[in-house]
Amino acid sequence: MNEYKVRVADCDAEACGRRCQEACPQGVFLAVPREKNHARHGADPHYRIAARFAYFCDGCGECLSACGQDAIRITSRRSGESIGIPATQA
Repeated sequence: MNEYKVRVADCDAEACGRRCQEACPQGVFLAVPREKNHARHGADPHYRIAARFAYFCDGCGECLSACGQDAIRITSRRSGESIGIPATQA
């Protein structure tokens, strides 16, 4: 695979309810702590979404329609074109 590049801008995973993580049929997204200081995020966890498994992205765009913060960008590695929200959901 690895036909698509997935980028996630700074988002607040707690505020949106991690909808992209639930919507992605390929399991591309993972909620990770914002802080690298393990003592800090253990007491007060704040998470962001990361495209940790972007290799598995098939370009379906389900995450784009689920993201209320417009933080996700999917680009074809071959053509360089951005993938948009699927027409059935726009």
